Amino acid sequence: MSLRLPTLPTILSLLIAITLSAETNAQEVLRWKFQRGQQLKYNVQENMETVMNVGGNEIQQQMKMQMDIVWNILGVAAGGDATMDQIVTRAQIKMASGPDKEDAFDTNKPEKTENLFLNSMGDVFLKIVNQNFTITMKPTGEVDNVEIPAEMLEAIKASAAGNPAALNESTLKQMMKQSAVTMPANGVAPNGTWTSRQSVESPYATISITSTMTFASKDADGNVLIDIDPAVVITPKEGAAVKMTLMESKGKGQVTFNVAQGVVTKSQLVMEMTMEIDSGQRAFQQTVTKTTAMTLVP
Repeated sequence: MSLRLPTLPTILSLLIAITLSAETNAQEVLRWKFQRGQQLKYNVQENMETVMNVGGNEIQQQMKMQMDIVWNILGVAAGGDATMDQIVTRAQIKMASGPDKEDAFDTNKPEKTENLFLNSMGDVFLKIVNQNFTITMKPTGEVDNVEIPAEMLEAIKASAAGNPAALNESTLKQMMKQSAVTMPANGVAPNGTWTSRQSVESPYATISITSTMTFASKDADGNVLIDIDPAVVITPKEGAAVKMTLMESKGKGQVTFNVAQGVVTKSQLVMEMTMEIDSGQRAFQQTVTKTTAMTLVP
């Protein structure tokens, strides 16, 4: 009986099959995992620097915000959809109103400051803090239902009367629907990508952010590191008193996802946008640099 050597096409077929098998096995299914009664605590920090060029004069402003947020898992359906209460337990804001002056607001010790804009923001957070926002979140992180407490809605409607820039029900629901990092619908291999979309409504424009998410690598602890590459589009609203035009934007970020536990342990996103603001009476350039970090508290 003679020994028959494999032909070149056969060898290539085997190599392709082995390669495809390895690629399939390398894919990760990234899913949020929740258990009834579970509690997750996140600390969110946001630093925003604004530089405005008005009539040849440069005006700089800086704001730092910190929020403590609790997720209480109320129940988990058979398919993994979780119903939870998300609660902002504390908000702290600091604003630099001059080279040597900084005003601060803390919902734990609410006191008025000399900064009227900071006082306005503080009033908004006092309406939000310690309120139960009940949401339904899919294992991919997509939120498809948001319930806002009735008494809070009444307070929001009362404060929004005659003020187009005030917080409203639609904006609140929009914020809550974007409270989690969205994972891909299917398994993803290293260097694989998927898309996450967010939208923010202002009285003057719709700000849309489309982020390319990339499975960058795995760290020594088995966490998946996800790179974020955001692209921004600003669509002015017809008839708005102020016109916002995006001139340039750039950004980058990274998410650390614990696959075994099914939670984001930390994330950071840095974005810079240069816009032209035209109120009809005057126009100026404004550059906003915002750094947002979220950390799971042990």
